[in-house]
This record gives sequence, structure tokens and C-alpha cells, in this order.
Amino acid sequence: MGFRSSLTLLTIGAILAFAVQVDFSGLDVQVVGFILMLAGVVGMALTFRLRRNRIADEADEETTAWSGEPEAIHPDHDHNYDST
Repeated sequence: MGFRSSLTLLTIGAILAFAVQVDFSGLDVQVVGFILMLAGVVGMALTFRLRRNRIADEADEETTAWSGEPEAIHPDHDHNYDST
């Protein structure tokens, strides 16, 4: 679940919980709204956590790739600048 869908669930849940005054037999619209809001908050927290882990992993990979000698970065690159 991405940030947009989490925000959408949170928004729809808030509308159902606080703005809608409808009576359905056997269905409490406010409870459904609070459940959707909870799902949106959980989805947003998971999205931020996974995104933060992915960014940290990419930063570790870049640090590993750029540490060392230039030959370690591009071993097939010819460093001989002699044009003959």
C-alpha cells in the first residue's frame, strides 16, 4: 500500500467517522470510518518504514560501490591513455 492509498483511506475514514450522519440497519458508519482511518495510519507507517529502509540500503550500496580504487569501480575501463 502506497502513501496515496493510505492517505485516501485516512480521508474516507475521517469523512465517514465525522461527517456522515446516516443510519443503516446493522452497520455503524462511524465504526467503519474509524477502521478505515486505522488502516490508513498503519499503511502510511509501513510505507514510511519500508521507504526509509530502501533508501538506507541504496545509500549503503552507493558507499560500497564508491569505496576503493577506481579499478574496483570500473575494472574493464582502460586507464592507459597512450594513443598508440
